[in-house]
Amino acid sequence: MPTDAHEPRLELSAEGDETVVRLVNCSSLNEYNADQIGKKLVALGDGQRGRKITIDLSPIEYLTSTVLGHLVALHKRLAVTDGRLTLANCRPTVRNILHITLLDQVLDVHPA
Repeated sequence: MPTDAHEPRLELSAEGDETVVRLVNCSSLNEYNADQIGKKLVALGDGQRGRKITIDLSPIEYLTSTVLGHLVALHKRLAVTDGRLTLANCRPTVRNILHITLLDQVLDVHPA
C-alpha cells in the first residue's frame, strides 16, 4: 500500500558511523503523530551494539510529553548497548521544553 506523500515519516541516512534521522512532513510532534513517529524512533534502538543516532529536529517547532517519553526510551535502549542519542538542530522552543523537563541534562542536545 503506498504511503501518503504528506504523512510524517523518518528519513534515515548513514554519515560515518552514525545514523542521522530526519523528520519529513512534520513540524510538530503532537498527540496526532506521537505514537506513530515515537514507535519508529524507539525501534531504531534495536540492533547493533554501540549504535550512534542523531535526530535532526530542525523542522520541529513543538513536541509533547509523549514524544519526550519516546526519546527517553530510545536513549535508554541505546545506552544499554553502549550507543548514543544526539538531538541536533533544536529550535529555541524545543530546547526550552527540554530545559524545563531537565532532559537537556540527560540527553545530548545541540542547538540549531
